[in-house]
Amino acid sequence: MNESKMIQTLINELDSDPHKAVLVPAPEPHFEGHKIRAPQSGGPLWLKLLREREQYRVKTYHLRAALVRLKNNNYQYESRYIKLARLVISGEIFKEMYS
Repeated sequence: MNESKMIQTLINELDSDPHKAVLVPAPEPHFEGHKIRAPQSGGPLWLKLLREREQYRVKTYHLRAALVRLKNNNYQYESRYIKLARLVISGEIFKEMYS
């Protein structure tokens, strides 16, 4: 599969399986009716692995935009999200997690 098709596949996966959170009762409530956010769907496996790898939050919107910029070859510098997108495209994220 060429890089452009791979990028489009990743974009489609992000669009078809978005990250969703639901409110659930807090395990240690601080007030009546206290709720916290809990993931209902974390998105595709590669996104979950990327989030586990990174210390900082990975924003899906920025990652999707980076994938689009890579697909169109329309970027000026190697931003954090461009580097993360390259890590997923190359398959290195799976090698790192399963080695």
